Amino acid sequence: MHLNSDFNASTYVLIHGSAGAGAQWREMVSLFPHGVRCLCPDLVGYSFNAPFNHDCYYFQHDVQIVEDAIMSAKKPVTLVGHSFGGVVALAVAMAHPERIDKLVLIEPVAFALLDTDEHRASYEKVLAFCDSIRELAGAGRLNEAAQAFFGFWEMSDLWYSLSNNRKKALGMLMPKVAAECALIHTPAFTAYDITRRLATPTLVIQGSASPRLMREVCKIVAHASPYCTTLELSGCNHLSPLLHPKEVLAAILRFAPIAP
Repeated sequence: MHLNSDFNASTYVLIHGSAGAGAQWREMVSLFPHGVRCLCPDLVGYSFNAPFNHDCYYFQHDVQIVEDAIMSAKKPVTLVGHSFGGVVALAVAMAHPERIDKLVLIEPVAFALLDTDEHRASYEKVLAFCDSIRELAGAGRLNEAAQAFFGFWEMSDLWYSLSNNRKKALGMLMPKVAAECALIHTPAFTAYDITRRLATPTLVIQGSASPRLMREVCKIVAHASPYCTTLELSGCNHLSPLLHPKEVLAAILRFAPIAP
């Protein structure tokens, strides 16, 4: 999905999260001013044209998708990543600082950063969640995995409000979510890597209604680099780009305004 085919236009690359797709940005993209180029690629396992194969998946495959998107622009881009997309975006920004003008991370699920004595309780909770998703998905209990996914994000009411067809569709995405959960055991980067390698001006956005452990991750990321600033959106939860696109876009454009 994109607006404006001019490769010289200001480009915003928007990376979706777990159990999502590039289409999740549709409403936000419609709010961008004309003349902006928006790229919203699908990560591995979230495209109808490419069924997910757990045995062939590596984190680098998702990184490559984002690298291809940023390399298509003539000038450095604003890279926005939500949830798991934030983890991918952060890895790309550290690898290609010359291609990223600004970086926006909306609750990046870099849960491995919680593996410290200070955050031990939150880390153990995440480990239990990840192991549960992997076990349920591995056993083919996909709807149960999807329900557990929503429960972890404190959005069980939203899950129960969905139609059976929508629940089934979300369940079909759980094998990729399980593969993402496995990455907590082989993290792509550490807090030290962020300190050493992140040289891009970065905005970390969190929601006041998100789980406490997510806000802990945002704090760790922000404190790891002098290039980071934080913003809390009042009343927003982990799905802020979908449920509050106008507010999130306003924050993005204040931080990374469209070039004249």
